[in-house]
Parts: sequence; C-alpha cells; structure tokens
Amino acid sequence: MTRGNKERPTDFQHVMDEEFEDFLAEQDQVSKDPSHSETRDAILRALKSLENKTKEYIETIKEHTETIKENKETTRENTEMLRKIYQRMDDQVYAYRSDT
Repeated sequence: MTRGNKERPTDFQHVMDEEFEDFLAEQDQVSKDPSHSETRDAILRALKSLENKTKEYIETIKEHTETIKENKETTRENTEMLRKIYQRMDDQVYAYRSDT
C-alpha cells in the first residue's frame, strides 16, 4: 500500500514534467511569431499600467488611513474639550442655583 502511494506522485510528476516541457516548447514557438510578440508586448504594457495604478491606489489608501487616524485623534480631543466645557457649564448652573 505504501509502495502504491509512492508511485502515484512519481507518475504524476512525470506527466507534469511532460506537460511543462510541452508548454515551454509552445512558448518558444509563440515567442518567435511576430504577431504573438505584439500581443505579448501589449499584455506587458497593460500589466505595467495595472501595476502602477495599483501602487497609486495603495498609496492613496495609506494616505486616507493616516487621515482617518488623525481625524480620530482630533475627534477624541474635541470630545474631551466639549466634555470639559459641559462640565464647567454644569458647575456654573449648579453654583447659580445654589446662590439663589
């Protein structure tokens, strides 16, 4: 039973090796065909453009993330300031009511 399991990956690997060799031979033939070269160049340009746009989007996301963090901190500070203002108002109202 163990022997059978060992043979299967070897058979599979052999098939994959043959497939890969066929693929490489096909790619070699394609690379020699001028029309495929133009297509390949167009694909490479499109991929480069996509890569550049992806980098731009990542940079934009990083900037927005930083802005969000800054806004959260500002919101915390403003909330604390408002809490103190309301506390002072409450204290003043309480003092006023105590005086009257």
